[in-house]
Amino acid sequence: MFKKSFLYVGGMVLITLACALGLMLWFWWQDFSDTKVVFLDVGQGDAILIIQGSNQVLIDGGRSGKILLERLGAYMPFWDHQIETIVATHPDEDHIGGLVDAIKTYRVGTMLDTKMNSDTAVYRALQEAKSDRHITDMETFSGLLVKLPDGGVMEAVHPFESLENNHSKDTNATSIVMKLTTASGETFLFTGDLPDEQENLIDPGKVDVLKAGHHGSKSSSSDSFLKKLSPRDAILSVGANNRYGHPAPEVIDRLRTHHANIFRTDMQGSILYRCPPEKERDCMVSTAKN
Repeated sequence: MFKKSFLYVGGMVLITLACALGLMLWFWWQDFSDTKVVFLDVGQGDAILIIQGSNQVLIDGGRSGKILLERLGAYMPFWDHQIETIVATHPDEDHIGGLVDAIKTYRVGTMLDTKMNSDTAVYRALQEAKSDRHITDMETFSGLLVKLPDGGVMEAVHPFESLENNHSKDTNATSIVMKLTTASGETFLFTGDLPDEQENLIDPGKVDVLKAGHHGSKSSSSDSFLKKLSPRDAILSVGANNRYGHPAPEVIDRLRTHHANIFRTDMQGSILYRCPPEKERDCMVSTAKN
């Protein structure tokens, strides 16, 4: 009788452990197969991390390498030391400053950027880091595609052509703009610091989530642009009490007029979208601070 009881208890323990392991594997697979889009809280700057399984795309890196690495560490798997693609939208310090340390810390496959350069120390440091690490550099303009391995695609919609012979001093106007369409059909538009004059030249179609241009500056996110995009959500990547007064009250009013849900990194911290691989399933959004 004792032997039968022991075998019964042992069998139940094994079944319980198997069920627990199966449940853990199921949750792990769900997490692994989701596409995650994280608008990282890097203060007054931009940094967006897109994760699909063990593959990452990083768009810009904020101003501080220390802050960027802290934020990346919170979302990247601890065992993953590679970022497949980095997009440097334009050579302003609040977009590329943190990328220098990212390149020195992670293995990077490809960097997408334009031919626009800068005479700043941080730009020179980024070029040196790319050269030292033998990172593949790819000039980016409209039509370039980045396909995610498990579904979804990123498409460059700006600039319209090579900027190799462009001598403009307005680097914001040369920002790379990328549109992400996830496997479930959710659309994101990452606009860098593109001002309204150039915004109104692009036509990416309707989008679900808009990263508002230039940290909510009044010179971006025009009424006509918002009407064209009709975003459900708008992300403002800004630093608390920044000296520029971003986001501008006019932009907040315009976003509200167009019924966009407003998320701000200065108030809510990093903002995470978790998008399932199944078609027509909604992404879930959560914020670090509430």
